[in-house]
Amino acid sequence: MIIFIKSTNDNDGNPRRAWIELDDNGAKKNVFEQGYMGFNAVPERIREQAKRCLEIRVSIKEYKELTKWK
Repeated sequence: MIIFIKSTNDNDGNPRRAWIELDDNGAKKNVFEQGYMGFNAVPERIREQAKRCLEIRVSIKEYKELTKWK
């Protein structure tokens, strides 16, 4: 499963948008930050799925939490 999260741009105007790929258990598997690459940030193997994914607006704090790796 893939979800698309988006928040407001940062102070420099950089977009805060990312696709998050989840495994079968719902755990975060991969994060693909959009940046200026746009949809090209998503690997070809999951692009069709990413076109139809759920889009969620999140706060800046949530965005940072969801896109960081532990």
